[in-house]
Amino acid sequence: SRTRYTVGSGLAGISYPNLCFYPYSTSSSLATHHLMMEIKQIIGWYGVIVILAAYALNSFGIISAEGGVLYQFLNLTGSLGIVISSFAQRDYQPVVLNAIWLIIALIGLARIWF
Repeated sequence: SRTRYTVGSGLAGISYPNLCFYPYSTSSSLATHHLMMEIKQIIGWYGVIVILAAYALNSFGIISAEGGVLYQFLNLTGSLGIVISSFAQRDYQPVVLNAIWLIIALIGLARIWF
């Protein structure tokens, strides 16, 4: 049997019981969807933590942005994590910001290596 989700009450407590949707055909696909969403959330949090860590480590003089492969790598992987998570949630402003951040990190790495 299919899982049925109904839309709850709307404005002024008006109920809309006829509005429903069937997002998944089986409970296992629903569990898979939840697992994938959790993985994307973890990837997004990784991105946030790594970008903040790179900024803090650079600000405190522990790593250097000038010629620093670690600094650029942290920014690259962090921004990629946020792009993946934000795109999955259809939140496109962070996608654009972090795609540009990713490109800047790639250019930084290219300048170091070539």
